Amino acid sequence: MLSNVKTRGGYGEVQLATLLEQLLTVDQFALNVATRPGSNERVEFAIRLPGHGDTPCWLPIDAKFPVEDYERLQLAQDRADIAAIEEAGKALEARVRVEARRIREKYVEPPHTTEFALLFLATEVCTPRYCGVPAWSSRCSANSAWSSPGRPRFRRC
Repeated sequence: MLSNVKTRGGYGEVQLATLLEQLLTVDQFALNVATRPGSNERVEFAIRLPGHGDTPCWLPIDAKFPVEDYERLQLAQDRADIAAIEEAGKALEARVRVEARRIREKYVEPPHTTEFALLFLATEVCTPRYCGVPAWSSRCSANSAWSSPGRPRFRRC
């Protein structure tokens, strides 16, 4: 169904846009925001937070949909192939980590942004609970790939 990468990206963006529209007012987030001064990179969505003076501090959010890696894990689970489940689970975790690093490198630039960004997995089946990788949540919260290295995790802009 979603074999085209661009189509999957659009699907994730629509899901995230719908979620943000339901939770926030129009003034609290923006689309296609250049979060790093001097960069042409634009994050799909960013939440507007109080910054210095009239300048907002952005919380970048990028949607991802790593369907190929998830499908490999699902096939291994359907076959009850323990070795393949382990390998596919590691590959899926590695993909999410790579995407998190890319998001950090492209969009995180304190004090213009928060010191971390959000990676939105565009389907609940890709969350650790469904993927059978329960250790992700503790590793993710402790891993510097998810926020700027050497900085406090939740400091005000």
